[in-house]
Amino acid sequence: MRQNMKRVTQAMVLVSLGLVMGVGFQNCGSYQALDNPLYDQASQSVCIGLACGMDTSLIKLTISNDTISVAATAAMPAMCDGNDSRCVDVGGYCDTGGFPNNQIYASISGGTVGLAESPTGALCIDGRYSVKIRLPDGYDYANLHTLRLTLYGFDNASANRYTNEIGANRRDVLITSYQ
Repeated sequence: MRQNMKRVTQAMVLVSLGLVMGVGFQNCGSYQALDNPLYDQASQSVCIGLACGMDTSLIKLTISNDTISVAATAAMPAMCDGNDSRCVDVGGYCDTGGFPNNQIYASISGGTVGLAESPTGALCIDGRYSVKIRLPDGYDYANLHTLRLTLYGFDNASANRYTNEIGANRRDVLITSYQ
């Protein structure tokens, strides 16, 4: 009888110890979403100033493509609608750095005809962006070109444009052509 009581007591001590250890190691905190490593919802802000969450070092942009191929034989579309082969369609992740307004600009360099940096109308929304860019008239399909996308943050007045000092808000894609 005493031996059974000793075993029951030992079992109760082990179960109690297991419960105490198990409760101590539970993690009740929330986990960060892994879908977009750049998007930080906590950095969004509706006020102006770094104390409100705006930080130029957080303005970032990624591109899902390294190289884009366009058909050199298709007719030039007037606009980028549908699956036009003369339009470059690029998307990826982005972070606005907490700035209340943002805009993605594009430029094309290389070859004989380029495109100066200009606004695309595309925005970083909820950590993602998608932009279609029409290749300029007279585009030289025989040469390689570089498409540069740049994400800028703007304050509430949209008069002041902000950039990431180390260039994390700029990304380049190589444009090639095929027959």
